[in-house]
Amino acid sequence: MATGSWCEVRRCGETRWASILRKFEKRKEKERKGKKRCFLSTNFRSIPTIFKMESIHNADHVIEKFFKCYTTVTRTDCDELAASLVGGPVTPVAIQGGVSYTLAGGSEEDKIVQFRPESSKLDMENMELARSIHGDWVADCKLCGTIGSGSSLLLVYVIQRLHGVTYFENEDFKDGSSDVLLRRSNTIRDLAIFFAQSWTHKQERPEHIIRELRRDREHKLDVLIKHMPSRFTGLLKMLREEMDSLFVSPYPLVLTHDDPCKMNILIDPNTGRITGIIDWADPSIEPFGFALWGLENLLGYEDDLGWHYYSESDDLRKLFWVTFEDKVGSITNAEIHNIQVARMLGIALGYGISWRHRKESKPITEASSSMEYLDAFCLQTPWVLTELYPSR
Repeated sequence: MATGSWCEVRRCGETRWASILRKFEKRKEKERKGKKRCFLSTNFRSIPTIFKMESIHNADHVIEKFFKCYTTVTRTDCDELAASLVGGPVTPVAIQGGVSYTLAGGSEEDKIVQFRPESSKLDMENMELARSIHGDWVADCKLCGTIGSGSSLLLVYVIQRLHGVTYFENEDFKDGSSDVLLRRSNTIRDLAIFFAQSWTHKQERPEHIIRELRRDREHKLDVLIKHMPSRFTGLLKMLREEMDSLFVSPYPLVLTHDDPCKMNILIDPNTGRITGIIDWADPSIEPFGFALWGLENLLGYEDDLGWHYYSESDDLRKLFWVTFEDKVGSITNAEIHNIQVARMLGIALGYGISWRHRKESKPITEASSSMEYLDAFCLQTPWVLTELYPSR
């Protein structure tokens, strides 16, 4: 079973979840008047938890920080409500998000219960859209109510638990055996299908929304041009000159996962086939290609010496594009060029803007570990798309 934050949501009406929530609130009121409380056992493991693997910390610490920063609702209250919702014991998942508290339970541990502050509530419409586009790779999920009140209010989601393990957990980055290569190839092939599904589900947006989106991306890119090291200046200025074509029809705007990293891709550990894409906390509508840095992320690994591409990374990259074209049909040269611009722009903005200060468009510094990714993805990989696209 996979662990982590599953954030795909569908609307639910007055169902048994609402009834359970009402019964839970009544029981809590009785307990506050002196009745015996029930405490649940937990099981913790220390594992990597944040994007770019910048640090490793204990899940218990992450959970403690969540309750300290986001709510006065107690952890025990959440545990007991989660147990009521799934009808049995619950256990915190090993990989906890920074702005959520997530538990697993159910008769076969096939359910996830997640608590999120209102400031990090899920976009219901986009979550439904993700499932309609990507099918069973996106988990079914229901918003079941709230716990707490005021600034301490938490939204409560019950989510289908997808099978598989994260790509990161199953990565044999120093193993070049044929079995490992086959698993990697299967993952890359399925990832190409995932992106092809986005390409074939173009999203329409009003012109004023598209203009706002373009202006925001232009502003962020201007910040990078001004503040990033000079070795990136030529590339960034080129992207600035070329990016307008990404926001003009017929180039597709698509639903875009904001963090398609190794921790958010679930695979069958035996075959490498993708079983799910998780953590749809903040999807957005972007020109196709902004999330293609997720492909680069699967073509190598990071250790104490920095980023390294697998020896077969070029073959895997070609496999991706062959599969992609097979699924979407013929692609024009103009579309190929735009895909490459979008790909590089997504890499530049995704790694060049501080992950913790995205709203302020604050760029990273030379000391940031993200700079290693920018050096690898922007300066070491092919820039001319015909080098990536083997049929041209």
